[in-house]
Amino acid sequence: MKRFLIPALLVLLLPPALSADPGDVVPLHQAFRDREVGIQVIRTSGYARVELRLVNLSSQPRRVKLPGSYLQPRSSGYQRLALGYARKTKEATVLLEGKRSWRGWVTSCCMDGGKHSPRSRTPYRIAPAPAPPRIAKIMVHWSKHPDVSQGAINGFVWGNSCGPLPTGPPGESTEPDLYALDGARLFAWGERLLVLCGTHELVRRRWDGTWEQLGAGVRMAEVGYGRILACFDDFTVAEYNETEKAWIAHGKVLGARALIPGPMKTFVLAGENLLALEGGERWRRLSGGVAEACLSQDPSAGYVFTTGTRERGCRIRRTTAEGGRWFSLNRGRFAEVFCTADNVFGRDGRGLVRVSGESFRRLHRGRGTILAHRRGLFCVGSDGTVREYHDGADAMIDRPRARDVRSFAVDPVTGTLWALQDDGRIQALEPMKRWEEKATFPEPDAILNPREGR
Repeated sequence: MKRFLIPALLVLLLPPALSADPGDVVPLHQAFRDREVGIQVIRTSGYARVELRLVNLSSQPRRVKLPGSYLQPRSSGYQRLALGYARKTKEATVLLEGKRSWRGWVTSCCMDGGKHSPRSRTPYRIAPAPAPPRIAKIMVHWSKHPDVSQGAINGFVWGNSCGPLPTGPPGESTEPDLYALDGARLFAWGERLLVLCGTHELVRRRWDGTWEQLGAGVRMAEVGYGRILACFDDFTVAEYNETEKAWIAHGKVLGARALIPGPMKTFVLAGENLLALEGGERWRRLSGGVAEACLSQDPSAGYVFTTGTRERGCRIRRTTAEGGRWFSLNRGRFAEVFCTADNVFGRDGRGLVRVSGESFRRLHRGRGTILAHRRGLFCVGSDGTVREYHDGADAMIDRPRARDVRSFAVDPVTGTLWALQDDGRIQALEPMKRWEEKATFPEPDAILNPREGR
């Protein structure tokens, strides 16, 4: 009996079997090239991140390294994307069990600043070769310091930034999500809301309350008269076609810095030149020496107003939307010009002035963001104070203060002031009312691509 008891006890005391050792960490592109791991690019969200599915083709576990590899588009004209770290774990490596798959979002950076940012379903594949050593080093650094902002890393990838790589966010800020509110701009028109995110994604709130992506790689946008204009990263100016659910390109306008949609015409400020779209991709120069420009809020008037550069005396001038002779409205020196349906306003070094022929009436002293609509305008201070002017009044009135706001927008049709807050809530200040929450900016996965549907 004793001679069988000891082996039995030895068996019971043996440690449990350990899982197989994954061995060395293998770069993702190398594991793909050696046919150890299969890779599927499910979708992209601009240039800021990609959703990948990795499949271990062997029965042994594999640990793959993400930074140092990159994705290349299957069609020309789109950016290559350098891979960073897994967003959920903030780790540079992913462990793949034998014959198992992994699916998740991975941060990425654009490698080609002059090309289009990808749409959600733009086809990509893993490049079998490693990323350029300089870019690979930057992405490895980012995986070790995931709190560094996307913009800071892309600045080094593009070669626009120099000096030591950052190791943390500026101040107490953290890395924004793909549809980041950092640098976001809010638009409103007829109760429709749009947001141009800091990652150059243009999204819109639909009538049912859901959000859809209208475009990626959008560096600038403007909404007016029911039209949506965008200037993409390569300076292509386009208008969104609601019927086709696609952008209609009107050619490249190098140096474009402002889009001005009118009821019938499209205008662009490029450098100091004001250009008008004649049709197709033909642009006509209306004037040079222009600092700022705007359109009358009265569609029947069709006037274009501009302020000149210092060399032009900073005067406010007017012409028709069709072009023609320019008329000077005053002899003041204004840096900006704003319009309602009945009045023209200029801002000089001391504040906001209502311009009427040669006479002025100062409405506001100091700085602030001016947002004009058909019947008046708002002046929003950096501390969230809100003052409103109605056409026909002699002074501005105080409205409820807004707090923790990243971007304001005014609906030219209804005169409602909208505010996008730090936490993603969107509030509205309607006439004779207080601030009221109307919407919430969603998580990235809740934003739809109009071509994909539900």
